[in-house]
Amino acid sequence: MVYFLGCAKDFLYGDAALATYRVLWRNGVEVELPRVSCCGLPCHSAGDLEGARALARKNLAALSRCRAETIVVDESSCCSHLRNLGELFLGMPEEKRMRRLAERVVDLTVYLDRLGIVPPGPLMVTAGWHDPCHLRHHEGVVDAPRRLLQAVPGLTLVESTLAPGCCGGAGAIMLTQPELSDSILEAREDGFREAGAEVIVTSSPSCVTQYRRAEAAGGLPVLYISELLDRAYQADNGGSPAPSGS
Repeated sequence: MVYFLGCAKDFLYGDAALATYRVLWRNGVEVELPRVSCCGLPCHSAGDLEGARALARKNLAALSRCRAETIVVDESSCCSHLRNLGELFLGMPEEKRMRRLAERVVDLTVYLDRLGIVPPGPLMVTAGWHDPCHLRHHEGVVDAPRRLLQAVPGLTLVESTLAPGCCGGAGAIMLTQPELSDSILEAREDGFREAGAEVIVTSSPSCVTQYRRAEAAGGLPVLYISELLDRAYQADNGGSPAPSGS
């Protein structure tokens, strides 16, 4: 498969990217790592459609040179954008090629869930899964990440006492409406604490960044799901203490 390395993993969360690679390797997956550009979501969100299209064309060229058909993305916002590239080129000459590219894209949790992962080692921890908005509402992916977490021996999966929703880190809200962002984050943290979570697990760079703001102020640790699975694969037979954020 082809691993599409998103900007957040490339520039901010390199350890999480390495964790993704190790999890795929542990499951016998041969990984191609092409030199790709930004997926284009920031441009698209800011209304710069031509900028988003220019990045899509660069990525189409890079990904077309790969041997593998399946493109795995471990950042849910990037994945959702790439899976909808056809809409960005609606009525344009590249539309069919972009739709074919989009059909090759799959979220990491869906890919691993379909694959059927090698049983990981034990982690004695209570974890809460935060549904990224793009993953749950755009892609309709709800069960796959939960099944992956439930496959970890010793891990207790709990649901927040709040209904699934935004963490307060969507788009530029952290910068443009910081008080609103903080209030949403506080409520999300409280929901997981009330459920008994010791760590929050998610797959969106915006969500990870938001929850790590809380973690820095004494909140619950947060991990990408690939980081947690990687730690489980590294755990010995005697179990492992609850993971902390990086």
